[in-house]
Amino acid sequence: MSKWKSNSANASILAVSVCLGMVFIMCAIFEYMQMLIITTGIRNAVESAVVSAVNANYDEAYSQLREGYSGSYLYADDGFRESIDTWNIYTRLDELLALTETGGKHIKYKADSVIEYSISNLRLDFENAGLAQGNSIKNLNATAYVDVEIPVRYGGRELVPIRYTMRIKASYIPKF
Repeated sequence: MSKWKSNSANASILAVSVCLGMVFIMCAIFEYMQMLIITTGIRNAVESAVVSAVNANYDEAYSQLREGYSGSYLYADDGFRESIDTWNIYTRLDELLALTETGGKHIKYKADSVIEYSISNLRLDFENAGLAQGNSIKNLNATAYVDVEIPVRYGGRELVPIRYTMRIKASYIPKF
């Protein structure tokens, strides 16, 4: 009993407590950084796929780009009509992120068959530029919305997953 009252044992207990506290805090920081890296990778891949979809509409853009038009129109017998090709963005994402489709979700697995993240419910909204000289400021824009779900793990346990909707915008701007 006298050993606990002396100050010789207090420093080692305090050092172990501080070390364990630092380990717990560092684990939480590392998990946060992993989620940040995952979301950045998803955002970059979706942005690349959306930019590819916007650029796929280049061949249907009105040919008078020197006048400032960047809309996706085709000339028909009676005039111009809007022509937007939404492309298959999920196929591009599956290639970029090595995803597998399971039950309507596109899932990224770790090496040991543990889910790293999943994306679903991709929506693509195109905003075509007007076909008028006074509206040349507006470009062919695409906005993608995708639902992302990332499971959170801490201390060997899986906690409540993070779910949110990611918004990515891409535009076609003529170079000349």
